[in-house]
Amino acid sequence: MQIKNYIEKVENSDAYNEWIKDNPDYYIVHVFIMSDKPTQVGYYSKEQDNIVTFNIEEDVVSRNEPEESFKDGGVIEKLELSKVMVDLEGARDKSESLRKEKYPEEVVDNEMIILQTIDSEPTYNITLITKAFNFINIKMKAEDKTIKEEKKSSILDLKK
Repeated sequence: MQIKNYIEKVENSDAYNEWIKDNPDYYIVHVFIMSDKPTQVGYYSKEQDNIVTFNIEEDVVSRNEPEESFKDGGVIEKLELSKVMVDLEGARDKSESLRKEKYPEEVVDNEMIILQTIDSEPTYNITLITKAFNFINIKMKAEDKTIKEEKKSSILDLKK
């Protein structure tokens, strides 16, 4: 499914439409996709300074309770969907090409993809979790697939 389809599914749901009537100050900030979890679409409110996420499981959309927003000061920037030119499969293909080129020994066990705004640009923040307990993190512009940053680290480094 494409990013816009996930958003449309949420924004056409009863759960979203009933909620947004009483919460018009919220705006879209991210789409979170993980291979073994429901897809989430997140909305942020400057006034409330929290995020409300909606889960998509097959054809069912449900709303989660507001959560504290994790940010480095300020507010979370709106995800400008009109600037997202790269679809989900294009981002996955580019990240897989980069993995094969730079880390061919790594076998991916799971992936997390967050489409969000980083430094005022819509960005795919892709984390590949490998069978060797490594993370490969790729930040890619959602406008043109330019790699902004990529790095590999060990899960074992998280303890340090």
